[in-house]
Amino acid sequence: MAIGITTMAETPGVGTKVRDASFLKQFHGMAADTAFQVKKDGGQIDAVTGATVSSRAVAQAIEKAAAFYAEHRDAIVAAIDQQPGGEQ
Repeated sequence: MAIGITTMAETPGVGTKVRDASFLKQFHGMAADTAFQVKKDGGQIDAVTGATVSSRAVAQAIEKAAAFYAEHRDAIVAAIDQQPGGEQ
């Protein structure tokens, strides 16, 4: 699994550190059916110090995106296959 943060409304400072590679790399290699939670909530993700709420928000967004993909996988793959350069 690969992730990236495309938009953020955090005030510059501690909360924006959830964009740092050191935080995001924790999600690499995790299965889509993983419970994405910070360690304070019983999960595997180390929250950014001082930005637990932001860390939780990222983990929750990833969990929702993975669930959406799982539910709509066939339609997503079909749409990609129909694009120029997709498998047809």
